[in-house]
Amino acid sequence: AQQGLFAELFFLEEILHDEYPEEGLLGWHSQKSIHDFQIGSQAWEVKSFGGRRMEVRISSEDQLDSIGLETLILAVVGLKVSEEAGTSVVEIVNRLVRLAGNNREQLMHLKTGLAKYSYIDEPSIIQKYYFTTRSISEYAISEGFPRITSKNIPSAVHGVKYTLSLASLEAHLAKPVIEY
Repeated sequence: AQQGLFAELFFLEEILHDEYPEEGLLGWHSQKSIHDFQIGSQAWEVKSFGGRRMEVRISSEDQLDSIGLETLILAVVGLKVSEEAGTSVVEIVNRLVRLAGNNREQLMHLKTGLAKYSYIDEPSIIQKYYFTTRSISEYAISEGFPRITSKNIPSAVHGVKYTLSLASLEAHLAKPVIEY
């Protein structure tokens, strides 16, 4: 859970805040929503991977469904996970709080999103792991992208979980991979 939260917050800080300084933070939908971020008719689903397995888990048939959207991007954050060195969730949360500044709406939205992850402002509880970002890849979800959606499975089937191999997605890269 910490790895997924860190990946979303890192994507928010590094990519969305730069491209959408006003809407980026408010576009975070956190858990309990189909897509992690949405600004207008553009949405992003953020996944992470650590270690050697270049794959991500998709946890429902809705996550890569682009119905009603102009653009859907699968953003994949490659991380190194450690118990000793890197950036903690607490550190990235503090940086986002500073980015929000005195904007009350953004601060409340950030705190609400963190609460959905059961984030507690207690470093001794949450600061168990540290993360070093290795890369960010963005893939355009469009026709031909390998995905399972409610449109392409029988209506009686739901709650589908599957794994995507990142090596097979190179043809769908929306932007050059950012290496850290």
